[in-house]
Amino acid sequence: MEYAKDVSFNLKCGSKEDVKLHRTNLMSKCILKAKRHKVIISIIILTALMIALDCFLIANFINVLSSL
Repeated sequence: MEYAKDVSFNLKCGSKEDVKLHRTNLMSKCILKAKRHKVIISIIILTALMIALDCFLIANFINVLSSL
């Protein structure tokens, strides 16, 4: 009876290999999307770097003003 339920609902027992395979597939999908959309990924990375640089420069400017 249990086997019939598994077959009818297409259930599979989870194993570590299945989880590893799923993670690999997810990672490969992300890599493929990144390769396909290089311009968008480049813009996002460049924007994040510019925001970080801006915060750094503002903090240094405030330090210079406070030392006067």
